[in-house]
Parts: sequence; C-alpha cells; structure tokens
Amino acid sequence: AQNFVACFCFLRKNIDMTKLRNARQSRGLKITEAAILVGTNIGNLSRIETGQQYPRPPLARRICKIYEVTLEDIFGDHCGQQHDRSHR
Repeated sequence: AQNFVACFCFLRKNIDMTKLRNARQSRGLKITEAAILVGTNIGNLSRIETGQQYPRPPLARRICKIYEVTLEDIFGDHCGQQHDRSHR
C-alpha cells in the first residue's frame, strides 16, 4: 500500500480502472449506493471507474475498502514494478 502512494503518477498511465466497476457490480452495488458509501459524488465515481479520472490515494483506499478488494487487486504489481524502473 505504501508503494501505491510513492508511484501514483506512474500508475495513472498504466491501469485499467474498469476493474473497479467490475468489483462494484460483483458486490451488487449500484453506483449511487457506492458513491454514498465511498463519500464522493456519482459523477466522480463514474469517471474513476471508466478511467477518465484517477483517484488520489485516500479515495482509492476507500473505494477498495467498500468494494472489498485490495489495492493490489485493482492496481496489481504495477506499483512496485513502475517504481523500481523509475529509479534505475
């Protein structure tokens, strides 16, 4: 989770954010319900789920908690790999 914060800028270009929508739908949550639980508005959450906008680390953590997934489930190993490459 700490690597996520450290390499957030690199992630923005490399992650398929539709995994979030799939996670929400698998929990049976409508976007309106999820937005309330996460503490953001529907438009913001929709843009995040479609990859038009990227969440800052605190919001990403809240989304993952509500959707019952880990940051790694959504962001995979990109964080460590991208971070390591950026410092070589």
